[in-house]
Amino acid sequence: MTRWGRPRELRALLERVLAAGAAVSIAGCCGMFGREVDAASWQTVRIAKPELLVRARTDAAGEYDAATCSTVCGPESRCWQAEGFAIPYQSDKSAKSVECKMAFNERYGKAHPSARVGEPSTTSVPIDEEHFDEWTKSVGPGGSLDREACFRACAPRDADFTQRDVDVSCALRETFPPPQRPFSNGERLVVCHLSHDSYCASNLPSGRNTRGIRTPRRAISRSLGTLYSRVAKAEAVSVFAFERLADELASHGAPGELVDDARTSAIDEERHTASMAALAAREGHPVRGPRRVRFAERRLVDLAIENAVEGCIGESFGALLALHQAEHAKCAHARRALGSIARDEVAHAALSFRVHAWLSSRLSPEEKVRVQRAMERASRRLRVPKMFATEAVAREAGLPGPEVSSALGRVLGERLCGKG
Repeated sequence: MTRWGRPRELRALLERVLAAGAAVSIAGCCGMFGREVDAASWQTVRIAKPELLVRARTDAAGEYDAATCSTVCGPESRCWQAEGFAIPYQSDKSAKSVECKMAFNERYGKAHPSARVGEPSTTSVPIDEEHFDEWTKSVGPGGSLDREACFRACAPRDADFTQRDVDVSCALRETFPPPQRPFSNGERLVVCHLSHDSYCASNLPSGRNTRGIRTPRRAISRSLGTLYSRVAKAEAVSVFAFERLADELASHGAPGELVDDARTSAIDEERHTASMAALAAREGHPVRGPRRVRFAERRLVDLAIENAVEGCIGESFGALLALHQAEHAKCAHARRALGSIARDEVAHAALSFRVHAWLSSRLSPEEKVRVQRAMERASRRLRVPKMFATEAVAREAGLPGPEVSSALGRVLGERLCGKG
């Protein structure tokens, strides 16, 4: 893994991943249909084991701590005491459907010359709870089902064709309704706000985050200006993240080269912020950056976990996407800006691996295991199909679709963690 601390070798890896991952086709839950989807959903969770909340901490607004939300609701979620909500969302009233994509093949075309061979049609087929639960047992990547299940769900009952006559793919989808009823007094319920990976909403394709700064929420950008504005804000957060990294490395006695490279990276991110803000301004979207905050001191292992997740994995994936955009973005100004950003992001990711090696030499065996597990979890999340923007906006910005992002993430994660 330490070889990825050299920018030239890491860039060569990313270019190989682009070549390998783009050739893989995965039936993602969003890009397969080109639909706009909600970035997050709400659920009401009934607590079967009240002891889960015994040690939970809440703030003045009734929001639980991150560890409690992760246990009750799932990773990367926020949650609140039910008493603070007059009209919560109901998880038991969701609408379930199979999203279908089907096209006649040449076999059918030979028997039906007037058929429109190869032209896919998309439909949404409502399904009941029983079938939904049955099919979730065999769901594949991104919520996709196998070919036989898709044909059973998608083909009309009076169809004049068989499974051999069509190319069919499909995925399960679950959406949640708006609030309907108040809570009953005394119910042990928690309101969860979930940024569902299964909904394909994704974190921004750029920037290094650090705990303590509010980053742009997960959302699917519906205009190019909105996308570039959100990326500019994420780059601005990265300035603070690298300044914090430099200060913490210095306080822990890290080699001067690592400290200096971290400060240089912060300067790079200031340039990235200006570049993306300029692209956003061209689209009529001015950018307001995050406020500077004072960071609390933290343990070395916490720094190591953040560096592994945000730096080694996150920066590498961000560099990979920037390389993809530098080649595929429609606008020449964007391609030039992203090409420059990609070069810097490769260097930042390589720095993260060098920091990772130094921090690991200072950790206990148990702490090293924690860091390694966090890195592996982050690498597995790269496999989830990601949707940064609507199909048209993503194409304009040169971003990969959900299927390709999933393929790229899978290959990159395996390479970075030494499994491929």
